[in-house]
Amino acid sequence: MDLKNAAVLVTGGSCGIGLETARLLRNRGARVAICARHQSMLDAAAKEIGALPIVADVSKEDDVLRMISTVVKEYSDYNVLINKIVAERLSDKLQIMMVPSDGKFFFANDVLRSMNVANHSSQAEQPEDPQDK
Repeated sequence: MDLKNAAVLVTGGSCGIGLETARLLRNRGARVAICARHQSMLDAAAKEIGALPIVADVSKEDDVLRMISTVVKEYSDYNVLINKIVAERLSDKLQIMMVPSDGKFFFANDVLRSMNVANHSSQAEQPEDPQDK
């Protein structure tokens, strides 16, 4: 799979399945931003895999807005959200969302708590493509 045109945000990307997903995406050529709540773990993980680190708690709307704004500023063609969450600390769940510039999105696993991230991602302003004019 060619991921060279992918601009990806992986939440929960500082450890576990989130980090390994981000590493795989980087190894396949994607540009990747990772977010997590703990700065030191996040910075170490980002440095290790060559990702953009963003400190954010996806349960806080202000953090989500700042996180999405940072991703769009860095990757104007941001188009994939991989939202890793821990549900009640019992098990890891992985939610993959495609976020095309027209604002529609598809997700494979309906997890209500994380829909806030998808909502803000799908509404992020995308710059106009000069080829569309």
